[in-house]
Amino acid sequence: MLLRVILLIYTAAFAYAVVQCPKNTLSFDLERCDPRRRSQCPSGFTCRRGEDTERPTADVFLCCETASMSIGEWFVESLLTPQIFPQVPVAGLKSIEMLPLDASTAFPIVHTGDEVVLLTFPNYATAVIRNVEFMAPPPAGGFLHIMTIIDPSMKPFAVFLTYNLPSTGYIRLPVPDMLQGMSGRASYFDNSTALVKQDSYRAQYVVLVYRTNNPISIGIPSQPSIPGQISAGLDLMNGCTDVQCLMGSTTLGKELGQPLAGSIFHVTTKRTMFQTVEITTDHLTQATATIFGQLLILFVTYLFV
Repeated sequence: MLLRVILLIYTAAFAYAVVQCPKNTLSFDLERCDPRRRSQCPSGFTCRRGEDTERPTADVFLCCETASMSIGEWFVESLLTPQIFPQVPVAGLKSIEMLPLDASTAFPIVHTGDEVVLLTFPNYATAVIRNVEFMAPPPAGGFLHIMTIIDPSMKPFAVFLTYNLPSTGYIRLPVPDMLQGMSGRASYFDNSTALVKQDSYRAQYVVLVYRTNNPISIGIPSQPSIPGQISAGLDLMNGCTDVQCLMGSTTLGKELGQPLAGSIFHVTTKRTMFQTVEITTDHLTQATATIFGQLLILFVTYLFV
């Protein structure tokens, strides 16, 4: 009996030593989690890539505490920097307020790492920013630009940009309904790939705030954007077909530079802004038959080569 107790204690200690959270931060438990799925970790924890001292290259994800995470760690661990965004934000956003869900229901205040589930609002598809709150007031003077990117690592994706908002030095930056002066809006929806129709859609939101000394322009220099007008499509993307190209290779990306502040969170809705395709039994049967036929051809070719 004594030997068995000692063995159990040793095994437990060994398990904790082998698999641990980044920088040995607190883990909720040793159960594995999947970062692609929602609501697996309690409040104050998120699904993070752990460290396996026995298998350093293994993909192990645990529910790890987030209180000590910097915004840079959020971006790096989410594979957003440097893969998509060349530079991490200087700081995190303290909070983000969205437009109401409907006439009588406010959108919950959002913080980095939040999982917002809106399945009881069947007609809701896209969260739109009303204002952002900084950790510290940005310098007065110059211009602020708020960019929201939905699913930046995937296709389809969407980009929304409100630009040339005067930087007044306040800790909260509202996004006015009516833009004035040099302020403007631009958006881009990538529908090159349709989503498979499903009961709900989980989207990653990345919100970035940039500050520049001079106003930026969207579109062809010889045809400047009209203040207050919404520019759409290739004017914003400048010929790019993904977010990595937009942020790393365009004049706009270089003008914006390093984000002043940023945040990452997820929103799950019943609807999606993107095109969807429904996979029926006939489609599945046809796809299966096509794959089987291709495998059969390869097998026959192998036999007669």
